[in-house]
Amino acid sequence: MTTTTSFPILHLPAKSLKHAICCLTPEEIIKFSLVSKSTKRAAESLNLEQDIYSIDIDEIVSVNVECDLIKWNPLEVDLRTLIDHIQCVFHTNEVSHLLISNDNHDWKSIHKALDGVNCSRTSLEVHSQNIWLQRIVNQFSSCFLQLFLSKSTWYHPILSAHRIQLNLLIPSTDFSCEHLHVNQKMSSRDLNLFLKRWMRGEYKSLKSLRCHVGSEASADEIFKDVKYKEENVKSVIQWNWGFMKVKRVIYRFDGTRATCVLKYGYVTFDVLK
Repeated sequence: MTTTTSFPILHLPAKSLKHAICCLTPEEIIKFSLVSKSTKRAAESLNLEQDIYSIDIDEIVSVNVECDLIKWNPLEVDLRTLIDHIQCVFHTNEVSHLLISNDNHDWKSIHKALDGVNCSRTSLEVHSQNIWLQRIVNQFSSCFLQLFLSKSTWYHPILSAHRIQLNLLIPSTDFSCEHLHVNQKMSSRDLNLFLKRWMRGEYKSLKSLRCHVGSEASADEIFKDVKYKEENVKSVIQWNWGFMKVKRVIYRFDGTRATCVLKYGYVTFDVLK
């Protein structure tokens, strides 16, 4: 029969203590720091510098510190205390990304725990009518929001908030951003409607659009009833490996110009200064 005895690790000389703590994993270091004020000071004294890549909200909540997951156990510590300890121990103030892929959480409590956290990039993979989740998404996606979902009316209070970059799974006409990426193939008709809306004065904050239309996309349908000016007329339309290349300039009602390039089945739309 084996027996275990406790070891007063804090009684070690400073150099030996640091060496012992450095042998622990990031998750073990955080658990150690949560024991007492003395263990927290000891962990901080290591002067570790690691970035928080993400806070992952799935079936469980975890904090990703440079590919090491630190799992949150709500029976041991509240979420905000865990985040604060991680930031103190690893000497970082920012959270690069918030990843939400499960809706089975108390979003009001999580919203309270995240309040004040410096994060501006969010990826969302769940539908929910929860107002607190909507507030979380809008609060932490001012720079970047990626939605992995199909079209839903639940998007409206999220997409109406302005952000720098927006990545959508499918096209949407209800958004406010500076740079839009559409991940699934966009039809010629949808792109045509987008161009017409932009020309009428919608999407005023938009600076660029990137989307895939496929090799079968029709330039005639894309630019149907759209006034444009050819650019580099001699080489405007050519064929490369079966994909059409078109570059045209269109104008908004107020005179603002934008280039629309169709090349290899992809579209780049850029508003000119």
